[in-house]
Amino acid sequence: MPLEQATAYRDLPVQKVSREGLHEQVVEQMQELIFEKHLRSGSRLPGERELCQRFGVSRTVIREASKVLAQRGLLVIEPGRGTFVTLPAEHDVARSIALFARARDVSFANLVEVRRALEPEIAELAAARATKTHVQRLQACIEVMDRSLADPEAYVAADQEFHSVLAEATGNDILIAITGVIVNLAQNARRLMFTIPEAPKRGLQYHHVLLECVSARNGADARDAMYNHLRQVEQDISAAAVISDKKRTQASPSGQL
Repeated sequence: MPLEQATAYRDLPVQKVSREGLHEQVVEQMQELIFEKHLRSGSRLPGERELCQRFGVSRTVIREASKVLAQRGLLVIEPGRGTFVTLPAEHDVARSIALFARARDVSFANLVEVRRALEPEIAELAAARATKTHVQRLQACIEVMDRSLADPEAYVAADQEFHSVLAEATGNDILIAITGVIVNLAQNARRLMFTIPEAPKRGLQYHHVLLECVSARNGADARDAMYNHLRQVEQDISAAAVISDKKRTQASPSGQL
Protein backbone atom coordinates (compact mmCIF):
# COMPACT_ATOMS: atom_id res chain seq x y z
CA MET A 1 0.00 0.00 0.00
CA PRO A 2 1.46 3.43 -0.90
CA LEU A 3 2.70 5.44 2.09
CA GLU A 4 0.39 8.37 1.37
CA GLN A 5 -2.63 6.06 1.20
CA ALA A 6 -1.69 4.40 4.50
CA THR A 7 -1.30 7.81 6.11
CA ALA A 8 -4.70 8.86 4.79
CA TYR A 9 -6.31 5.77 6.30
CA ARG A 10 -4.86 6.66 9.73
CA ASP A 11 -6.72 9.96 9.44
CA LEU A 12 -10.12 8.38 8.80
CA PRO A 13 -12.71 9.55 11.37
CA VAL A 14 -13.36 6.06 12.73
CA GLN A 15 -14.70 5.32 16.21
CA LYS A 16 -14.37 2.14 18.24
CA VAL A 17 -17.73 0.37 18.28
CA SER A 18 -19.68 -0.85 21.31
CA ARG A 19 -20.24 -4.56 21.87
CA GLU A 20 -23.86 -4.69 20.68
CA GLY A 21 -24.66 -5.09 16.99
CA LEU A 22 -21.00 -4.95 16.08
CA HIS A 23 -21.10 -5.47 12.33
CA GLU A 24 -24.12 -3.14 11.92
CA GLN A 25 -22.15 -0.35 13.60
CA VAL A 26 -19.18 -0.97 11.33
CA VAL A 27 -21.50 -0.93 8.31
CA GLU A 28 -22.98 2.42 9.32
CA GLN A 29 -19.58 4.03 9.89
CA MET A 30 -18.12 2.74 6.64
CA GLN A 31 -21.17 3.91 4.71
CA GLU A 32 -20.67 7.41 6.06
CA LEU A 33 -16.97 7.28 5.17
CA ILE A 34 -17.96 6.45 1.58
CA PHE A 35 -20.77 9.01 1.39
CA GLU A 36 -18.57 11.74 2.86
CA LYS A 37 -15.84 10.89 0.33
CA HIS A 38 -13.29 9.88 2.97
CA LEU A 39 -13.24 6.60 1.04
CA ARG A 40 -13.56 7.28 -2.67
CA SER A 41 -14.90 5.05 -5.41
CA GLY A 42 -12.12 2.86 -6.78
CA SER A 43 -9.93 3.05 -3.69
CA ARG A 44 -8.82 -0.13 -1.93
CA LEU A 45 -9.77 -0.62 1.71
CA PRO A 46 -7.08 -1.15 4.31
CA GLY A 47 -6.38 -4.77 5.20
CA GLU A 48 -8.51 -6.67 7.69
CA ARG A 49 -5.90 -6.36 10.44
CA GLU A 50 -5.86 -2.57 10.24
CA LEU A 51 -9.65 -2.36 10.09
CA CYS A 52 -9.89 -4.62 13.14
CA GLN A 53 -7.56 -2.32 15.06
CA ARG A 54 -9.34 0.85 13.96
CA PHE A 55 -12.83 -0.40 14.84
CA GLY A 56 -11.79 -2.56 17.79
CA VAL A 57 -13.52 -5.67 16.45
CA SER A 58 -12.65 -9.14 15.18
CA ARG A 59 -11.95 -10.22 11.62
CA THR A 60 -15.33 -11.99 11.59
CA VAL A 61 -17.12 -8.70 12.26
CA ILE A 62 -15.16 -6.93 9.51
CA ARG A 63 -15.98 -9.70 7.05
CA GLU A 64 -19.69 -9.63 7.92
CA ALA A 65 -19.76 -5.84 7.51
CA SER A 66 -17.93 -6.07 4.18
CA LYS A 67 -20.46 -8.61 2.88
CA VAL A 68 -23.37 -6.33 3.81
CA LEU A 69 -21.73 -3.35 2.11
CA ALA A 70 -21.03 -5.46 -0.96
CA GLN A 71 -24.71 -6.45 -1.09
CA ARG A 72 -25.60 -2.76 -0.94
CA GLY A 73 -23.34 -2.06 -3.90
CA LEU A 74 -20.81 -0.03 -1.91
CA LEU A 75 -17.91 -2.50 -1.93
CA VAL A 76 -16.52 -4.99 -4.41
CA ILE A 77 -14.64 -7.93 -2.89
CA GLU A 78 -12.01 -9.31 -5.27
CA PRO A 79 -10.30 -12.45 -3.91
CA GLY A 80 -6.54 -12.13 -4.09
CA ARG A 81 -6.67 -8.37 -4.79
CA GLY A 82 -8.57 -6.83 -1.94
CA THR A 83 -11.80 -4.97 -1.26
CA PHE A 84 -12.59 -1.84 -3.26
CA VAL A 85 -15.02 1.02 -2.78
CA THR A 86 -17.65 1.42 -5.45
CA LEU A 87 -20.99 3.16 -5.83
CA PRO A 88 -24.40 1.55 -6.43
CA ALA A 89 -25.18 1.20 -10.10
CA GLU A 90 -28.52 2.29 -11.53
CA HIS A 91 -29.62 -1.31 -12.01
CA ASP A 92 -28.85 -2.09 -8.34
CA VAL A 93 -31.20 0.67 -7.22
CA ALA A 94 -33.85 -0.39 -9.71
CA ARG A 95 -33.61 -4.02 -8.61
CA SER A 96 -34.07 -3.13 -4.94
CA ILE A 97 -37.18 -1.04 -5.58
CA ALA A 98 -38.56 -3.64 -7.98
CA LEU A 99 -38.15 -6.39 -5.37
CA PHE A 100 -39.96 -4.23 -2.83
CA ALA A 101 -42.81 -3.55 -5.26
CA ARG A 102 -43.21 -7.21 -6.19
CA ALA A 103 -43.02 -8.37 -2.57
CA ARG A 104 -45.80 -5.90 -1.69
CA ASP A 105 -47.81 -6.95 -4.75
CA VAL A 106 -48.12 -3.34 -5.90
CA SER A 107 -51.31 -2.83 -7.89
CA PHE A 108 -51.63 -1.38 -11.37
CA ALA A 109 -53.55 1.54 -9.85
CA ASN A 110 -50.57 2.32 -7.59
CA LEU A 111 -48.23 2.16 -10.55
CA VAL A 112 -50.41 4.54 -12.57
CA GLU A 113 -50.43 7.03 -9.69
CA VAL A 114 -46.63 6.97 -9.56
CA ARG A 115 -46.38 7.44 -13.31
CA ARG A 116 -48.77 10.39 -13.21
CA ALA A 117 -46.71 11.98 -10.47
CA LEU A 118 -43.38 11.55 -12.25
CA GLU A 119 -43.61 11.16 -16.01
CA PRO A 120 -45.26 14.47 -16.98
CA GLU A 121 -42.44 16.23 -15.10
CA ILE A 122 -39.90 13.98 -16.82
CA ALA A 123 -41.38 14.89 -20.21
CA GLU A 124 -41.19 18.61 -19.42
CA LEU A 125 -37.57 18.36 -18.23
CA ALA A 126 -36.65 16.26 -21.26
CA ALA A 127 -38.05 18.93 -23.56
CA ALA A 128 -35.73 21.47 -21.96
CA ARG A 129 -32.61 19.28 -21.75
CA ALA A 130 -32.70 16.67 -24.52
CA THR A 131 -29.72 16.58 -26.86
CA LYS A 132 -29.82 15.82 -30.56
CA THR A 133 -28.80 12.25 -29.74
CA HIS A 134 -31.73 11.85 -27.35
CA VAL A 135 -34.14 13.07 -30.02
CA GLN A 136 -32.66 10.64 -32.53
CA ARG A 137 -33.05 7.76 -30.11
CA LEU A 138 -36.66 8.71 -29.42
CA GLN A 139 -37.30 8.78 -33.17
CA ALA A 140 -35.74 5.33 -33.54
CA CYS A 141 -38.05 3.97 -30.83
CA ILE A 142 -41.10 5.33 -32.61
CA GLU A 143 -39.98 3.78 -35.89
CA VAL A 144 -39.73 0.37 -34.24
CA MET A 145 -43.15 0.79 -32.62
CA ASP A 146 -44.63 1.79 -35.98
CA ARG A 147 -43.28 -1.40 -37.57
CA SER A 148 -44.35 -3.57 -34.64
CA LEU A 149 -48.07 -2.95 -34.21
CA ALA A 150 -48.59 -6.68 -34.73
CA ASP A 151 -45.57 -7.70 -32.66
CA PRO A 152 -46.27 -7.06 -28.95
CA GLU A 153 -42.78 -7.94 -27.70
CA ALA A 154 -40.96 -5.64 -30.12
CA TYR A 155 -43.50 -2.85 -29.57
CA VAL A 156 -43.29 -3.08 -25.78
CA ALA A 157 -39.48 -3.12 -25.83
CA ALA A 158 -39.40 0.03 -27.98
CA ASP A 159 -42.10 1.67 -25.84
CA GLN A 160 -40.06 1.02 -22.71
CA GLU A 161 -36.91 2.34 -24.35
CA PHE A 162 -38.74 5.54 -25.34
CA HIS A 163 -39.67 6.30 -21.73
CA SER A 164 -36.18 5.39 -20.53
CA VAL A 165 -34.61 7.79 -23.03
CA LEU A 166 -36.92 10.58 -21.87
CA ALA A 167 -35.70 9.99 -18.32
CA GLU A 168 -32.06 9.96 -19.47
CA ALA A 169 -32.64 13.27 -21.20
CA THR A 170 -33.49 14.90 -17.87
CA GLY A 171 -29.94 14.26 -16.65
CA ASN A 172 -31.38 13.47 -13.20
CA ASP A 173 -29.90 10.24 -11.88
CA ILE A 174 -32.74 9.64 -9.42
CA LEU A 175 -35.41 10.03 -12.10
CA ILE A 176 -33.43 7.73 -14.38
CA ALA A 177 -33.23 5.01 -11.70
CA ILE A 178 -36.90 5.28 -10.73
CA THR A 179 -38.02 5.25 -14.36
CA GLY A 180 -36.04 2.05 -14.84
CA VAL A 181 -38.15 0.45 -12.11
CA ILE A 182 -41.43 1.75 -13.52
CA VAL A 183 -40.53 0.58 -17.03
CA ASN A 184 -39.93 -2.96 -15.80
CA LEU A 185 -43.00 -3.09 -13.57
CA ALA A 186 -45.21 -1.88 -16.41
CA GLN A 187 -44.12 -4.61 -18.85
CA ASN A 188 -47.10 -6.91 -18.35
CA ALA A 189 -49.55 -4.01 -18.44
CA ARG A 190 -48.08 -2.86 -21.75
CA ARG A 191 -48.49 -6.34 -23.21
CA LEU A 192 -52.07 -6.49 -21.96
CA MET A 193 -52.80 -3.37 -24.02
CA PHE A 194 -52.72 -5.50 -27.18
CA THR A 195 -56.04 -7.02 -26.09
CA ILE A 196 -57.63 -3.78 -27.30
CA PRO A 197 -57.15 -3.61 -31.11
CA GLU A 198 -56.68 0.17 -31.41
CA ALA A 199 -54.72 0.69 -28.18
CA PRO A 200 -51.20 0.29 -29.64
CA LYS A 201 -52.01 2.81 -32.39
CA ARG A 202 -53.29 5.30 -29.81
CA GLY A 203 -50.13 4.84 -27.79
CA LEU A 204 -48.01 5.39 -30.87
CA GLN A 205 -49.83 8.63 -31.67
CA TYR A 206 -49.06 10.01 -28.22
CA HIS A 207 -45.41 9.08 -28.64
CA HIS A 208 -45.32 11.04 -31.90
CA VAL A 209 -46.75 14.07 -30.10
CA LEU A 210 -44.22 13.70 -27.27
CA LEU A 211 -41.37 13.54 -29.76
CA GLU A 212 -42.61 16.69 -31.49
CA CYS A 213 -42.81 18.52 -28.16
CA VAL A 214 -39.32 17.45 -27.10
CA SER A 215 -37.88 18.36 -30.51
CA ALA A 216 -39.51 21.79 -30.30
CA ARG A 217 -38.42 22.21 -26.66
CA ASN A 218 -42.02 22.82 -25.69
CA GLY A 219 -42.07 21.68 -22.07
CA ALA A 220 -45.64 22.64 -21.22
CA ASP A 221 -47.07 20.71 -24.17
CA ALA A 222 -44.79 17.75 -23.42
CA ARG A 223 -46.15 17.64 -19.87
CA ASP A 224 -49.76 17.75 -21.12
CA ALA A 225 -49.10 15.13 -23.78
CA MET A 226 -47.60 12.73 -21.24
CA TYR A 227 -50.47 13.23 -18.82
CA ASN A 228 -53.03 12.56 -21.58
CA HIS A 229 -51.03 9.56 -22.76
CA LEU A 230 -51.04 8.03 -19.27
CA ARG A 231 -54.76 8.67 -18.90
CA GLN A 232 -55.41 6.89 -22.20
CA VAL A 233 -53.13 4.00 -21.23
CA GLU A 234 -55.01 3.58 -17.95
CA GLN A 235 -58.33 3.43 -19.80
CA ASP A 236 -57.05 0.93 -22.38
CA ILE A 237 -55.41 -1.37 -19.86
CA SER A 238 -58.43 -1.28 -17.54
CA ALA A 239 -60.62 -2.32 -20.46
CA ALA A 240 -58.11 -5.01 -21.43
CA ALA A 241 -58.07 -6.35 -17.87
CA VAL A 242 -61.85 -6.78 -17.95
CA ILE A 243 -61.61 -8.75 -21.19
CA SER A 244 -58.78 -10.88 -19.79
CA ASP A 245 -60.75 -11.64 -16.62
CA LYS A 246 -63.79 -12.68 -18.67
CA LYS A 247 -61.67 -15.05 -20.77
CA ARG A 248 -60.17 -16.65 -17.65
CA THR A 249 -63.63 -17.04 -16.10
CA GLN A 250 -65.01 -18.66 -19.25
CA ALA A 251 -62.02 -20.99 -19.44
CA SER A 252 -62.54 -22.19 -15.86
CA PRO A 253 -65.00 -25.15 -15.65
CA SER A 254 -66.22 -24.01 -12.24
CA GLY A 255 -66.52 -20.42 -13.40
CA GLN A 256 -63.91 -19.43 -10.83
CA LEU A 257 -60.44 -17.87 -11.38
